[in-house]
Amino acid sequence: MAVLNFWEEVASAYNQNLLDNDWFRTDLAWQLTHNWNRSKWFVRKFRVEQKNAAFWSEWQVAVGAVEADLKAQEAEGQRRAEATIAEGKDLLAVDQSATG
Repeated sequence: MAVLNFWEEVASAYNQNLLDNDWFRTDLAWQLTHNWNRSKWFVRKFRVEQKNAAFWSEWQVAVGAVEADLKAQEAEGQRRAEATIAEGKDLLAVDQSATG
């Protein structure tokens, strides 16, 4: 519960514009979303058992807010990876050149 509550507090701070937006929407957003995806089964179960859909709602709102940013970063990362491979700078090319 402490870990879940930690992420709820982080999300609440983000939702209230108390965190650095650029930093949060890149670095911390990945962790926030990853942990939400791992724990949402428990959140759903807990909400049903307690008959209260408000548990960890700040966290859910924050995950929704950064979803588009994460998708854009994923697309940019894929583009950079493809460009690197096209230039012959992928790991295998480096490894093969090192072995002669």
